[in-house]
Amino acid sequence: MEEKENIIFSNVEINPSKAYLLYIGNINFAETSNYLIERLERKYNKKVELIKVLPNLPHNDYRDNIIIVNEKIMKDEKYSKLIERYLSEKSPYNPVFHIHQGQINEQASKNKYVKKIAEDILANQDELYVNTFNTDRMSLQKKYEEVKLIGPDPEVFSYFNNRLNQRESIEKTKIPIPYGFSVRSMDELIGIYKKKFKNNYDGKAFVSSKTSYGGTGCVKVSALDDILKSEKLIKKNEFVISEFLDVQNSPCSFGIVVDEEKTIFVNSADQVMDGFKYNGTIFPSCTSEKNKKNMENYTYEIGNILGKKGFRGFFGVDFVVDDKDKLYFVEINPRKVGSVLMSMNAHKIKNPNKVSLQEMEFLATNGKKMYKSIDNFKIPDDLCWGIMKIRTNKGNLLEEKLESYINEVSASFYAGKNALFLNSRDNIAEIYMMEKCKKYSRERILELLNDNKKTIEKHVPKHDINNFLI
Repeated sequence: MEEKENIIFSNVEINPSKAYLLYIGNINFAETSNYLIERLERKYNKKVELIKVLPNLPHNDYRDNIIIVNEKIMKDEKYSKLIERYLSEKSPYNPVFHIHQGQINEQASKNKYVKKIAEDILANQDELYVNTFNTDRMSLQKKYEEVKLIGPDPEVFSYFNNRLNQRESIEKTKIPIPYGFSVRSMDELIGIYKKKFKNNYDGKAFVSSKTSYGGTGCVKVSALDDILKSEKLIKKNEFVISEFLDVQNSPCSFGIVVDEEKTIFVNSADQVMDGFKYNGTIFPSCTSEKNKKNMENYTYEIGNILGKKGFRGFFGVDFVVDDKDKLYFVEINPRKVGSVLMSMNAHKIKNPNKVSLQEMEFLATNGKKMYKSIDNFKIPDDLCWGIMKIRTNKGNLLEEKLESYINEVSASFYAGKNALFLNSRDNIAEIYMMEKCKKYSRERILELLNDNKKTIEKHVPKHDINNFLI
């Protein structure tokens, strides 16, 4: 097949006696799709298999029905050679070249081989559902009207992924937001800082570019030079500048927009932060009951703002709590959130007979008849869980088997109920931990996450990529 020259690897073979669901993204969110298999098998009245379009090769045990698309690897001679040696078993080094979800979506949507696979699937079923972490730059649905995205329309996603649009929307409400401004040029940013912040707030301000993920594109400013010399802000032309708060906690909420008037509130939790970098999530939140209630109310209100613009599907809202215990809005995440799989698992444990959260997004984004009641989808606080990222130095690899180093919980490369999840992605490991009994408190879960983080870091071997190119 000529189109296969555009991919790194594939073991997909379409069987007309089966139906298929497509996932596009990084491996660590692929399992969200499994909550849809049973529903689709009832719909098609035959076995449904998941095909995963990924940017990097996962662990050997999880390579069923995968397509690897990553133009960065294909265009980089060193990485291309390395992946070739790895696939021919001449090297133990599996190269990981991270690209963002928008890049994955764009490359998969334009890839000739992926499009041929979609055509082969659609020859035997009426539609092809596509699940992703977010819908940024997805266009496969424009090529084939039978392709249905499980998530918001990409143009609506793009609108709400812009922090300036977010701020302008929230400023029209009574939701508390830090004092600040939306600016549309570097010159305007400099002018606003000089006029509003340089001689006020001790010269401190918080600046973020219009789009950022996990804290990237965010800068603490104490002087004008912090703006002028920031690599995160250079060559950018749209920003939000606001007062710099004494942050005591960074809680967040998670919900599903069902339609323009209905939003499901799922949970509130606390983000584990390293400065501005997102390092994980711990549930339940330890913020005050007043703040929890306010977060829930604000989530409904923000969901309705999204819904009126045509947004449907998962979204998250980040907040901060200052030293006076006042809650402030920070940003909207118009997509699945980093802890989405743990929320799905927790919801299913507590509500085994209800439709899953992933099914609710499926129903909301594809105009299906909604579940008879969308009330009481909130996850109770008596189930504790956590996720933590582990960043290693460039050139370090995570060992493929770390079970012997982990205490008190099982380890695997796929997240599952009551499991710890380890996955090498761009030199990042992610630990998911869930305890459905009351055996562990929130504090004990956090303690275990930190203990296992130290243990894993201790056993991360260091490799020089050039040693595998000889």
